[in-house]
Amino acid sequence: MKKGIILFLIILLVILSPCCKGPKYVAENKVSNVYDVKDTISKGYVPDEETAKRIAEAIWLPIYGEKILEQRPYDAQLIGDVWVVKGLIPLPYRYDSNYRGGSAYIEIQKKDCKILKVTHSR
Repeated sequence: MKKGIILFLIILLVILSPCCKGPKYVAENKVSNVYDVKDTISKGYVPDEETAKRIAEAIWLPIYGEKILEQRPYDAQLIGDVWVVKGLIPLPYRYDSNYRGGSAYIEIQKKDCKILKVTHSR
């Protein structure tokens, strides 16, 4: 019985040993997966127009519903330190001068992702 327990413990030790190399092993092998905070701060939390568009859509969906998806592709421009994202008038009406609808509009601060303004024109 003792030999069986000892054999079980040895097998368990062999199986678990790669997982239990200690904090130094974990730290050395996980560094490449850690997001560099200094890099984020220098680039801002909204570094490019694709990120701004995704944030805008995430904000617009609960407010305006699925209908907002008809305004894709969104137009995003960086003005100073603020991303301005606008929805486009839906395709069937985009070039119709008699169309009386509007489009979504949002201002997102680049450095900290603060939402400055959300509207929908008419």
